[in-house]
Amino acid sequence: MMSDRKNILSEEKNVPSDRKNTMSEEKNAPLERKNVLSEEKNAPSDRKNRWSEEENALLD
Repeated sequence: MMSDRKNILSEEKNVPSDRKNTMSEEKNAPLERKNVLSEEKNAPSDRKNRWSEEENALLD
């Protein structure tokens, strides 16, 4: 009987580490979002470059 209780206890002890992994994955999520944001921030400058290229073509 005691060994059964011991097993249950050790399983419960492992639960926090599972939760910890989930937490660290969630902690990384904002970083992924940040990368997407910085890519979107760079998009206008790409557009700007294209504009100036088209303007130069017209001037030629």
